[in-house]
Amino acid sequence: RNELIKRLTNMGVSKKLGTTLADQLANETDTELAFVKAQEMLVQALPIANDNLLENGGIVALVGPTGVGKTTTIAKLAAKFILKHGSNQVALITTDNYRIGAHEQLNTYGRILNVPVRVASCADDLSNIINSFANKRLILIDTAGMCQRDMKLVEQINTLQQNHLPIRSYLVMSAATEYKAMKEVIKAFSVFDPQAAILTKLDEAVMIGSAISSVIEYNLPLSFIADGQQVPEDFHNADAHALIRQCVVEANAEDELDDESVYSSWETQAYA
Repeated sequence: RNELIKRLTNMGVSKKLGTTLADQLANETDTELAFVKAQEMLVQALPIANDNLLENGGIVALVGPTGVGKTTTIAKLAAKFILKHGSNQVALITTDNYRIGAHEQLNTYGRILNVPVRVASCADDLSNIINSFANKRLILIDTAGMCQRDMKLVEQINTLQQNHLPIRSYLVMSAATEYKAMKEVIKAFSVFDPQAAILTKLDEAVMIGSAISSVIEYNLPLSFIADGQQVPEDFHNADAHALIRQCVVEANAEDELDDESVYSSWETQAYA
């Protein structure tokens, strides 16, 4: 049991989740078999959204803390949709009135993708702009990135939660965020009632296990992942098997790095 918990922890799996898995496999006597079963349990536990956004479109707001790549994610979503349905079916809106240069970044993507971009400064603005885009199949809303403790979150909620507008929220989070902070983000942004999560910056994370643990523990469906800056190549549908395999690969790489560090230390002492 202790060996299994240790191996799961090396994958970046949280202590809480690792202990739960180990308890369920307490009768296993073969550690390797138990580890394989634990991986399969993680695959089954990881909620994957049955997402038809790129097929059917809709009105979607990306919410989340600052620095997680919401604007780039919007560009990737728009580009993916355009490849299937054409640029005349997409429109972009930003409600970010706090960050200097926020509009310029989205405007740049709008010009590249040949789609209209509008700025909504209040709830009425947002409602009017969305109504003006009634002929668009996909409307993507970029919101202000902010600390999960920021009171401006209330303003964002008031702007987005219009009863007569069928706006769906996606919570965007960086895979490089450590476990405790990730849990805080999910709790804080739960006020938006996100239908799914998008995990970004997988290429920047040393280990993605803590992010995966948080998603499992809060039963937040994972819809898409982003693993680079290329638009739209570095954007994919979430795949539970592939993500858990990546956790194992990262753990093995970390073990090899530790072994090399120990060998290097011995070698240095020997020469000394």
